[in-house]
Amino acid sequence: MKHSPKSQARTLLSHAEKVLIVGSTEPAIDHVAGMLALQTLLKVQKKEVHSVLPASLPEGSDFLPEVKSIQKELVDSGNLIVSLSTKNAQVADVRQEHREGVMDLVISAKNGKFSLDCVDVRPHTGNFDAIVIIGADSLEDCGEIFSKNPELFSDVPVINISVSAGNEFFGKVNLVDAAASSVCEVLADLALADETWAKTIDKNLATTLLTGILGETESFLSGSTSARSFELAAVLQELGGDQAKVIEHLFKEKTLKNLRVLSRLLNTLNVDETHRLGWTRVNQSDFELIDAKPGDIDGWIDQLLRHVNGTDFVAMFVEEEDKTTVLIRSNADAFDLSELKTLEMGQWKRVRRGVNLEFPGQSIADIQSSLLRELANFQEARLSLERGQPIEKKKCIPTPPTPPTLPLKAEEKPGEPIAPKNVPFETQGSEKNSAGKEPGEKPETKKPVEKTSPGPSWLK
Repeated sequence: MKHSPKSQARTLLSHAEKVLIVGSTEPAIDHVAGMLALQTLLKVQKKEVHSVLPASLPEGSDFLPEVKSIQKELVDSGNLIVSLSTKNAQVADVRQEHREGVMDLVISAKNGKFSLDCVDVRPHTGNFDAIVIIGADSLEDCGEIFSKNPELFSDVPVINISVSAGNEFFGKVNLVDAAASSVCEVLADLALADETWAKTIDKNLATTLLTGILGETESFLSGSTSARSFELAAVLQELGGDQAKVIEHLFKEKTLKNLRVLSRLLNTLNVDETHRLGWTRVNQSDFELIDAKPGDIDGWIDQLLRHVNGTDFVAMFVEEEDKTTVLIRSNADAFDLSELKTLEMGQWKRVRRGVNLEFPGQSIADIQSSLLRELANFQEARLSLERGQPIEKKKCIPTPPTPPTLPLKAEEKPGEPIAPKNVPFETQGSEKNSAGKEPGEKPETKKPVEKTSPGPSWLK
């Protein structure tokens, strides 16, 4: 009987005593929440767990419980690995020679000779029973954690957890579900399907899993949201998940620098309606002017700019001192931007909902025109448009009209206000006198009341 990936993953983790959890070099809030959730599940079962993320934590993740337990690199075990290249010679013999406080390894060669360049010494990271990789499309996406320890990933069974359609299924167990909204949805489903694991979900763990689902679905606004997403979110809320807290931290709280960057991005946003293409930029001088840095971009292109009407995708040019990065995001989950790889532009990196292109040593001025032309040509071929059409620049925020010069000139000084006539009350500046008459008009003379004879006696 063939077991499902979910069953295989649960069995492997149940038998493991020491587990390594690894994230990708391009982590989303969903990936970090998934790492923390799985770490909590395993620690409750008395497992030894090490979580490593080869990148900075994404913006907005600092409120998650135990987030500081995630390390940036593997902590060595105190042991060393000595590697010897045998490309130029074979090993004839290895022996130890001891002297006071020192042990020498003497390696004899045959069919050639060894040099110092053949030897590599590095820390040994320790022994693990299982490795769980979250949110990576390939082993290379684990960065230096993989490149410096390739033997670790080949000797230890790897569980690959992802929702990316571009995943390379590199694990011994591949828990990959492209139909799921998020990694945390996959993990919540994994935990709730087992009675023992389900009992370990408390308020904090439910909130952590809910964070990943809400973050990746943009609070259920993304097209990747499914009926299962709603069902699991409802169960997590019943278990104590604090949805209001998650939304407050992910979508409402913004720093002044975040808002300054957004203002600049909106001010430079252009749309070419013919090619259905949008683009914006932040220069290095802009960051200096608004006292911000690239980290303050805060995912605006994912949360807001990719939804610009009349575009299939939006490109954000971010200039730093030593490079320019172009973030390209689609406003439709079904739009496959991997086709852009054929254009061979910059250093390519596939991310969720789009791609990142890196241009080392180049400024926005060096690449913007040529890159936009390539993107326009790509759209002309994809949309069957006439080739070579010029790129239109329609600013989303038009330049406001020039305001009038202040103060007004003497000849432009308005006259004294004139009160309207026939008002039912007295106003300042009225031309009528206190008797309610126009100037020069004589007031009416009251006629004296004539005395008449007294009336009949019965009226008295």
